[in-house]
Amino acid sequence: MSLLESKIRDFLADRIGDLPNFIVNLEESRAKLSKVEPNFLAIPPDDGGPNAREILKFILAKQNLRGINSLYDIELIDKELPLLSTGKSGFQPSADILAYNTELGVMFLLEIKRSAKTEREAVTQLAAYTSGLQNKFWGLSSLDHVWIPISTEWRTIVKAAFANEAAWGNRVILPMDCKVELEADEIKKIKLELIDLLPELDETVACSQFAWHCFDSLEICFPAEIPEARTFIEFISATASRLGFSGFVLYGTALGAEILPYPHSFVIGVQNPLLSALKSRQLQIVMDHAGIIEMRKEIKKNLWCNHDIDFCSMKDIWLHETQQDNGNNKSQIEDERCVSIQEMSQASANRTSPLWDEIRFRLKSMGIDYEIGSPNIHALLTSLGVGTPLLEHVGFFGLMQQAIYERLHYEFHHADEHGDGLIIGDMGNDPFVRASSWNMFLDFMALMNYEHDCQVDYDEDESE
Repeated sequence: MSLLESKIRDFLADRIGDLPNFIVNLEESRAKLSKVEPNFLAIPPDDGGPNAREILKFILAKQNLRGINSLYDIELIDKELPLLSTGKSGFQPSADILAYNTELGVMFLLEIKRSAKTEREAVTQLAAYTSGLQNKFWGLSSLDHVWIPISTEWRTIVKAAFANEAAWGNRVILPMDCKVELEADEIKKIKLELIDLLPELDETVACSQFAWHCFDSLEICFPAEIPEARTFIEFISATASRLGFSGFVLYGTALGAEILPYPHSFVIGVQNPLLSALKSRQLQIVMDHAGIIEMRKEIKKNLWCNHDIDFCSMKDIWLHETQQDNGNNKSQIEDERCVSIQEMSQASANRTSPLWDEIRFRLKSMGIDYEIGSPNIHALLTSLGVGTPLLEHVGFFGLMQQAIYERLHYEFHHADEHGDGLIIGDMGNDPFVRASSWNMFLDFMALMNYEHDCQVDYDEDESE
């Protein structure tokens, strides 16, 4: 830690109860975040209402508002508190400041950096200190503590990393810019300014989290109907959430019956982050060359087979076809030294193995026969059609569950006397029942992929 960093740490630690008074835009940020919900609900139905980016911004804003509203009655636990052990003598990784809210019990991890060269370290260090806290207190959740990274300089890439952690880690993060006024080499005054992470949520990244072709699939088929299918869906959803996955689980009759021998099926879709990275870059390329309309039309399309990304440099790699001796075409990477994300994404489909292990253990204990497969989810579901009676139960987990319920909140807020939302009809009187319906799921995915019939048909008239 530099001399200035240690002075900032000591200054704030000695005055930790006054932390809110140092934040010059605290009330402005609170007011701005408080308007996010009414602004979200006021989004016009044009183009289908709230899109993926607007839904994720709403989720992130609620988390940050929760963090801001906990910035009171703060007491210091300690400064330079070792939360990790290297197993060796000497220096141990230590949190700059650890404090807590005496009313709510929420803890605050403050990490102080003084330059662009070191502020990127705040992400990894805060994650490490969180691990240290969780080792001390098993069961400590992401909402039991708030990250407060403080730096004299900020770059876009670091802010984007915090936005990613907030959205996927369900974590409250309040990054702050720090201005220091010195007098005789001592700190006279500190001004902190909350940094807004909402602009860091890029639309191409948000859309790729729900694009049809960014989900790995697992289908489990049974010869007879499962009597407690809803309970089993809840088990799968809860287990998948605990494992950190985002996605959905469906149950119905004749799902994939043309592919697998048994008529009763669970279909599980798990978002693959490597496929989403490829899709996000694909969408960004289209937007850069053809604009946002063409980008949105691209969401529902397949991933490009001739496009790849090098894992190490994150640079685009374009593949070419080479004629092999046996006459088969095979894609080749132009730079053989690169680490292909496309190839890694295929291997990472097996990352759902822990989920399958939990399911298989239960099936084995119940002595139920089954067959498994991995169908194309988009082709499978769209072939059934809207309103099909074949799908009986739907469940969600992770970020997908949050997104579904926020979209449901929007529709119910605008529902008319007949129970029809602005975009999605037949909402009924019970939002929880509607959330688990087949039509709600298909409508949501169609809206996120810009293929819902309520959205503008850009192919016919792009001027609209």
